[in-house]
Amino acid sequence: YMNTYIINLEKDKSNLQRTKNELKKSNFDMSKVFRFNAVNGKNIHRLDENLHFMCKNMCSDKIIGCGLSHIKLCKELVNKNLKYALIVEDDIINIPSINYQEELNKTLIYFNKKDPNWDIIILHDSGVCKKNEKTNGLFCGSTVSYLISNNGLKKLSQIKLGYHIDHNRNSYYFNTYSGPHLFDVSYEQSKYNYLNKSKIYD
Repeated sequence: YMNTYIINLEKDKSNLQRTKNELKKSNFDMSKVFRFNAVNGKNIHRLDENLHFMCKNMCSDKIIGCGLSHIKLCKELVNKNLKYALIVEDDIINIPSINYQEELNKTLIYFNKKDPNWDIIILHDSGVCKKNEKTNGLFCGSTVSYLISNNGLKKLSQIKLGYHIDHNRNSYYFNTYSGPHLFDVSYEQSKYNYLNKSKIYD
């Protein structure tokens, strides 16, 4: 297994434990599973350097917290010389029928052949997605779970949040693909429930 990073708010300890249990049930190597302290958007100043001027005026605290959590995680990982990483939010649900080591390996082999320069592979199918195709300009996928390459880490670490992170990730700046649906979402646990459903509005 590659390194896996769980984005989790400090106060949501039960979500973290539930997510770890989900991964453990699916035989993830827990020595390679790490928690990243999520950003609480309520604590971010609207003049934060990681926010685009549009987001400073239009984004809700939830959108800012979600987006900056992913951006700041990538800033932390970019110098670790990781070839790939799996990033998940703390509301994932594993699918019992899936052999995760096998499916993640198959996904990497497939996309490395299809496009060696891929940045992100989305692993949660929601919205308008074309499987194994680029998501540029589409309302496709979610940040709940995705694979990211070293080049993707570099790109995501350098952007300013313009609106919901899904929109940034599906812009033409990124080489993002819709991969297999490997994770479901527990909307009872999700801090991004409405965001993940609507994509556009907070």
